[in-house]
Amino acid sequence: MACYRVEAMAEAQALPRILEHFAVRDTLPSQVIAEADGEVLRLTIRHGGLEPGLAKLIAEKIRTGVSVHKVELFDEQPKDVQ
Repeated sequence: MACYRVEAMAEAQALPRILEHFAVRDTLPSQVIAEADGEVLRLTIRHGGLEPGLAKLIAEKIRTGVSVHKVELFDEQPKDVQ
């Protein structure tokens, strides 16, 4: 499962701009967690169905955002939901 950790400026348009990179590829993340802390927006985005190359491409596209400070991408093993 691809897991993105993103830090961006806490602006009203930051979240939809970041998620747009998934939408234009007609793919829906399985989980999005957003936390605004002062001037910083922290996102955790999980997606279980992406090929590694596409996951990296999306991370690169997110990094180009003007309000984006940091993007981390890693492979996360799915946790059992109980």
